[in-house]
Amino acid sequence: MTTPPGGRRDLEVGDTEALAVMIAGSAFRRHRARAPASVGAVQTIAASTACVALAALSVFQLCLAFGAPWGRFAWGGQHAQVLPTRLRVGSAVSVLVYAVFAVVLLDRAGMADLLPDGFARPAAWVLTAYFSVGVLMNGISRSRSERAVMTPAVLVLAVCSLIVSLGA
Repeated sequence: MTTPPGGRRDLEVGDTEALAVMIAGSAFRRHRARAPASVGAVQTIAASTACVALAALSVFQLCLAFGAPWGRFAWGGQHAQVLPTRLRVGSAVSVLVYAVFAVVLLDRAGMADLLPDGFARPAAWVLTAYFSVGVLMNGISRSRSERAVMTPAVLVLAVCSLIVSLGA
């Protein structure tokens, strides 16, 4: 059917579906344009902050892996200077784990699309729980140095991952 010169035509029976889709799509576009701007910005800041913290922890763990005498700040503070080989290997592996954490948070915040659909949301909640437990574990560490440095670092990660997890 052709459209009359005024640009409007009467709806036919089959047109109601198309009209419903147009209205729903229009409402969805208006909603998406308003709400996520502030939520998305907060998530972006939180994910970026978490990635900076994870990068700093990665550098720290790499230094430990290569023999830096900072053992009192990690792994329960049992070794005040250079870590034994097994913990140095653990420090090196933790760098890879931190990279996975960063990917999860970036994907959940919508800053990357690297993970399968439906994986980032529960994974971000798992990270939130993991970092929350980490705050507790670092907070009760026997090492005063570890409590002073790692507890606030992991608290930042816990808060940032919570913000990312709560996002739209």
